[in-house]
Amino acid sequence: MLSPFVKPRDLGGRTAKGKERMSGHRLIVLGVVIAALLGGTAYVYSRPVPTSPVSVTFVQNVDGSLAISYDWDRPQSTLAFNKLPDGYRARQWKLENDGYTFTRSNEIRRDDRRKFSHAEINASPDVNRLSKDYQPVVHYGNAGVLIFTGHFWPVDQDGKRAEARFNFAPLPDSAVFSFGEHASEFRSWQSPINHPAFVYMGPMKPLETEQVIALIDPETPAWIKQEFNAVVPRSFAVLSEIFGYGPDHKPNLFLTVRLGDDPGRLSYADDALPGQFQITLEGQGWAQPSEKGRKVFVHSTVHEAVHLWQAVARPSASGVPGWLHEGAADAITAEIMVTTGLWDGADFHEDEVRARKECAERLYYGPISSAEKRGDFRALYACGQVIAQAVSLADKSSTGEFWRAFIGRAEGGGKGYDDEMYFALVADRTNNPAFARTLRRFARTPFADPERAINQLFDEASAVSR
Repeated sequence: MLSPFVKPRDLGGRTAKGKERMSGHRLIVLGVVIAALLGGTAYVYSRPVPTSPVSVTFVQNVDGSLAISYDWDRPQSTLAFNKLPDGYRARQWKLENDGYTFTRSNEIRRDDRRKFSHAEINASPDVNRLSKDYQPVVHYGNAGVLIFTGHFWPVDQDGKRAEARFNFAPLPDSAVFSFGEHASEFRSWQSPINHPAFVYMGPMKPLETEQVIALIDPETPAWIKQEFNAVVPRSFAVLSEIFGYGPDHKPNLFLTVRLGDDPGRLSYADDALPGQFQITLEGQGWAQPSEKGRKVFVHSTVHEAVHLWQAVARPSASGVPGWLHEGAADAITAEIMVTTGLWDGADFHEDEVRARKECAERLYYGPISSAEKRGDFRALYACGQVIAQAVSLADKSSTGEFWRAFIGRAEGGGKGYDDEMYFALVADRTNNPAFARTLRRFARTPFADPERAINQLFDEASAVSR
């Protein structure tokens, strides 16, 4: 999953700033022993005076939940958040203030409609994953949690993120980690790229390699660590060559494993953010090396690495269809697998055929443009890869080369990219606006005979390439 971003800025000097103490705060008296007995926090933490319009504080509780408080310098009528499925926050988050209510529109209000300058909630990790969305908070390794700040970040009436600073207080003998910074606590913290981020609180310590700063669950089987150490350097080197640059700063990788008791389960879940990606492996199928497990891990990890390079460009504020970046990521992953010697030509061809077959199957349920709305996420990957393959054929280039040009155009435009920018670049590079219109129709039209539509798309791409 991708959330595009601008290149990370220099992190120099930010560690000291992130740990800076704020003056004028009021002490919340919570005894460690009492808190532990009540299942509450095991950390004495002070409520900060806001240094920006809103200060958001996360305190890790001994029962695995989070005590989260919001403080404003001026009273507010509502505490509004980005959209999540109806009722999610009301189910998973508990309001700690009497007389406050969650609305179905992802807002918190006082029952008497009066303004307020402080609010408290308790959020517990959810065992069920949100479909194609970032998980607000999840258990991560032993006694740790991984937080996605985006779902806790207040928004204004237009849905834009408010100016906010974040505070993180982990349990004793634990620490906070994000963007290479590892400290006993974060005070008045902001992401270095001003974007929602993954933040870990727990006992795990990061490991730095030449390519990434990784937080890897100690329970991760040795063979998975070996595969990771083999595939990351090779794929990063190829990506840097394809796109013409490497990451400004080492990306953060979060990797955790939950083997459980199901011997047949082999689940790989991942999320990508600007300069960060996390991998969650679930099932006993990961306990011992297998050819299937290796293929899933290597291909999926390279796919997530591609997102780190794709994400240099920001999407348009009006939104971007998922097929655009997910399908291209699969196509670029296939190219990297061949370049690094992990696949041969036959493997590459087999993957192309698989994508076309799966896309045809998914198109019987409706056009690609409505796939996200109907929850058909496999269509985004397979049909997006088919589009990328057709463009590569018509453009007489690799998908990676085309995306290098696409990112260049997106960065130069200043308004973010969307599918119309993509189609326009296809028209320019192939000198064939008619083919770009064919691609647009393919992405937005329902087909009674999807196999025929896909064959016609490639026939036209082949003709354009001559």
